[in-house]
Amino acid sequence: MSKKIDAYKLYLFLVGATAFSFSLFSTMSGVYRVDVGLTALELVLVGTMLELSVFIFEIPTGIVADVYSRRLSIIIGYGIIGLGFILEGSFRLVGVIWLAQ
Repeated sequence: MSKKIDAYKLYLFLVGATAFSFSLFSTMSGVYRVDVGLTALELVLVGTMLELSVFIFEIPTGIVADVYSRRLSIIIGYGIIGLGFILEGSFRLVGVIWLAQ
């Protein structure tokens, strides 16, 4: 007999874990980027790359959500965000930090 996880409890856990992770990452990434030696202009460009990538990936994510499922779209989105976090922390290069956005 398999136990199903209540969808509402899973949602609350996911929202809480996501909020905690993004808060932790945004604080740590600011310190990390300054430690890497990014200038003020490069920090602004990192933010610009982040916003540009959000804008560009909204359309394919919406298509995946409409054609296949919203669940798959969310899983892919979290996977890409996680890969970006890992990529940014793995290399201390400005170009890689921009790419990770």
